[in-house]
Order: sequence, then structure tokens, then C-alpha cells
Amino acid sequence: MNERESFGDIAVVEGSRTISYENLWNDAMNVAGFLQSQGVLPGAAVGVVIDRTSRHLINILGILIAGAAYVPLSARDTLARRERILQCSGVELVIGRTTTESTIAPWVACPPPGAESGLQSRDVEVDAKSPAYVLCTSGTSGEPKGVAMSHGALVNLLTWHQETRPGSCQLRTLQFCDTRFDFSFHEIFSTLCFGGSLVLTEDAVRAEPTRLWRHIETFKVERAFFPVPILRRMAVASERLDLNLHLSAVVTTGARLHLTDAERSLFGRCGAELHNHYGATEFQDATTATLTGDPFTWPEFPSIGRPIAGMRVEILDTNRERVEPGHLGEIVVSGIGVAEGYINCTNSRKSGFGNSDAAGGRRYRTGDLGLFDSSGDIHVCGRVDNEIRVGGFRVQPEELEGLLEQEPSISQAAVISENVGGRVSLVVVVIVKEGADPSEVRGLARLRIDDATPGMLVPPRCVVLAELPLTATGKVDRRKLSSDVATKDR
Repeated sequence: MNERESFGDIAVVEGSRTISYENLWNDAMNVAGFLQSQGVLPGAAVGVVIDRTSRHLINILGILIAGAAYVPLSARDTLARRERILQCSGVELVIGRTTTESTIAPWVACPPPGAESGLQSRDVEVDAKSPAYVLCTSGTSGEPKGVAMSHGALVNLLTWHQETRPGSCQLRTLQFCDTRFDFSFHEIFSTLCFGGSLVLTEDAVRAEPTRLWRHIETFKVERAFFPVPILRRMAVASERLDLNLHLSAVVTTGARLHLTDAERSLFGRCGAELHNHYGATEFQDATTATLTGDPFTWPEFPSIGRPIAGMRVEILDTNRERVEPGHLGEIVVSGIGVAEGYINCTNSRKSGFGNSDAAGGRRYRTGDLGLFDSSGDIHVCGRVDNEIRVGGFRVQPEELEGLLEQEPSISQAAVISENVGGRVSLVVVVIVKEGADPSEVRGLARLRIDDATPGMLVPPRCVVLAELPLTATGKVDRRKLSSDVATKDR
């Protein structure tokens, strides 16, 4: 694998083993034929237990070839949670690594890769509205809600990507994202649909930034998809490493992007472009912005750019009226990439899904605060439901987190609230850079908050953690963070 040409027809790189497109397709066809023999029909939902091997990709491809929708399941979830996911997504059967038997959908064993099953896959037809996958999001409720994403939405995204960034889909791409994260579809299928190579990553490597950088270096990875919090961890880790990278593109999403010197230094050394995407489980990527050139000239808080083909964005006030450029409102997306709604959810108004816009596309109220700048680019400025009220002050956590991360000794920060005896106060959680004094950092963090919130009567509590807890999709897990902080001394 010393030369670019050696990847040719290689679809998947799995350690020292490679899988050609021909073998990947044949194995996926075997899975499709097996599923059809089990009575799986087009449009059905099939659960697939996640692992970090090529077998997982083959199972997903087989489900799609059979005309069904895949539903990723984690063996690490409790049985009760898996049962709720199976129920809300309408799964008929489960394939993949064996796990605790479900009372809702049976687990069945597919033929192993390379085996001759003798079962021929029948050609099936799916239309643009047929579901390709069902992902479950918990949102603020903690209860899983199934979202079915259509083939039409996903084909629109992939077509846009290939036409807008020609050649990028043929790059060697790191398969990093958990398949429960909608970003994983973009990562996997923008590669496999256009002749690129996916470099798989074991869980142990994926969890350790230094090992992951060596993995990226060894396999000459050219493109990576990282959620924003992961990008920060990787950038901080890269500062103490001497790396020989082949990266030409990094795609990020999942949170408001805040660039510090760590990110700027990383991109300055490797010369990659940074693509900032805006999407969610409920809608495929709606907007993108690309940062090129000298990273030290990039804005601290880059915009999310403008809508991709087939998508539209409005900024609306509380009366659902459009606001003028420069004014805050809720970001509302519409178009082909918006899901039809939550599965088995009858209250679409409460769910955020709304009636079609003037162009006939379904609307989704994102809950994100944003604005249009004078050039027409869109900026995310926080969350409608994240606002914290402390002693008469209204605080947007994202704004304070950005201020804290300007401090050179702080690599990451999160701001949450706690209620003790009926008194609401802020809790500042920081990750201290290597070599910095935690006690000194606490004091600096408090000064930053005091400067930003003059007159606040209840001083913030500052907690130092080794790392911020993340969800399976790579976002900061604020529910878990609140639980972790509650156990720390006040």
C-alpha cells in the first residue's frame, strides 16, 4: 500500500487484510438472499448489531440490497433499551453479532463472509420515499424516537457531494463514526458509492487519539469524518506528536464549531481542507461551509455556510416570521433531506416536524438559534432549549464555552447548571491541557465567566475532569456530565 494505485479496486482496508469491491458485493448479495429467504420484504426494518469489522458493513449492504432499512443496535445498550428501540423502529428480525435474545424481534445467523449460501438475491425495486435506515434519537426525553431516512434524501446528499467536491469520494477514508450516528452514512457511502477505500478502525484505537493518529498515518488516510468534540480531542493530541499525514479533507458536524490554536496548528501542518456540515438525525446535511488557505485566518466560530442542493433554510422568530439578516431566530430546514417525522409519533407539531414549505418540502424546526450574516452565510449561535437562567441572567452555554476555550491552558469546556436547595448556579467543567496547574486553571476559568456575566450573584463552580463524556455519536453527553459533576465536591 505504498502507492495510490495499490488501492484501485479495494473497497475496505481492515488491518493487514483488504476486501475488493467484487468480494464485498458478493458477500452482501449472500446476506440479501438470506434475508429474503427469511421473509424480509422491501420496506421492512432489519436490526443489525454493531461491531467495528467488515462483517458489519456487509450486513448493512445486504439489508439495503434486499430493499429493507437497516437499524443499528448496540450490544452495550441494556436489554430494556434495545427492546424499546426495536419496538419504536418496527424491526422484524436482527442480524449481526449475537446478543441477548429479544422478545420483540428474533436474532438470526447470516452466512459468514466468503461462504456459498446457495441463496440467490432477488432484484427488488425501492422508490425515493422508501426508508434506507432507521436511527433512534433520544433528544431531551431520554426515550428513543425512530427516524426513517429515505433513499431519495440520501441519494440527493451523495450526488451533491460528488458533484460539488469531485474526486473527494475516491479518497482513502477513515471509517470512524458509529453507525448509530447519521454522519456515518455520509462517511461510508460517499466512499463506497464512488470507488474510494474505507479504512476500518478498532474500538481500542478509535478511543485513544494518539493511537488513532498513528493508525491514520500508517494507512495513509486522506479523508476523515470527525464530530466536533472528537476533532478537538484529535487536534489537542496532535500537538505533541510528530506526524506524517496524507489528509486532504476533514469533514465535521454535530456541534457548533469553535476553532482554537490546536485546530489551526493541525490544519496548518497537514494542509487539509475543513468542511463544516450542519445536519441532524431528523435531516441529512442541510448546509456546508469549506475552510481553505491559512488556518490562522479562519474565523473563531466558522459559519455553517449555505444550503446544499435540494435543501432550504429559514431563520424564524417566535411568531414563525422570517427575521432580517443579523437577527437571531430559530433555524428551520426544509427540503428533500428532511425525514417524514418520528415513527409512530402522532404529534408532529410537538416533535418539531411541520407542514410543507412553499416549495413542497417538509419542514423541521431544529431548536438551534442562528442568523444570516450580511453575505448570506448561516451561523449557529446556540440552542433554544439550552438557555440557563441564573439570578435574572440569561446565559447561552455555547457562548461561555467559546470564551473558556480561548484560555490557552483549557483544551475543552462545557457549561451546565445545577439546582441545590432551589438555587440555580452555573457549573464550569474544563479539561486542562497537559502541564497546566488545575488550581490555577479553575481561577482563570472563574475570571473568564465573571467578566462575561458581570453582576451575577451566584458564582460558578468550576470542576476539572480528565475528559468530557461523549455519546455514541461523538457529541458531549450533557446528561451524563450533570451526573458526573454532581458527585464532585462543592
